[in-house]
Amino acid sequence: AHDDFVWGRDKPTLADFHADSFCSIVFETYDNQLNPFFTEKVFRPMTFNHPFILYANPGSLELLQDMGFQTFNNFWDESYDALAGNARLEAVFHLCLEIANWSIDKINRMLEQMWPILEHNRQHLKNLPQIYQQNKRAMYEQIRDIVALRQGLL
Repeated sequence: AHDDFVWGRDKPTLADFHADSFCSIVFETYDNQLNPFFTEKVFRPMTFNHPFILYANPGSLELLQDMGFQTFNNFWDESYDALAGNARLEAVFHLCLEIANWSIDKINRMLEQMWPILEHNRQHLKNLPQIYQQNKRAMYEQIRDIVALRQGLL
């Protein structure tokens, strides 16, 4: 049962679960495709200033970094991002076991050290629509150039 359950509410909220845990393990919809693909799942922990481990297509953490988000490679091994299939799942599983064995003191120290990353990700997520609007024209031009190049190859 949830320790901070509020009477009159049907069930604890996502905020309650994030407040009562150290990090999220995000299992994206796809994990064996060639290209990273994100749903709302990866962004949910960011809205709650929550660290996360991402089990998704290879290269997903790298794409998040390219999008301006920060990940947690200074705190744990994120080399699983380059792995595929069972090796990827096994590496994520071992990382979860490692974190599960951390003391409360270590978790609290980690959260304190992670705070700038957590706050950066939350703010960056809030600013994505504005960033998109600012870069939309350049993205359209890149798409136009790619299409023109491919048409020349056909």
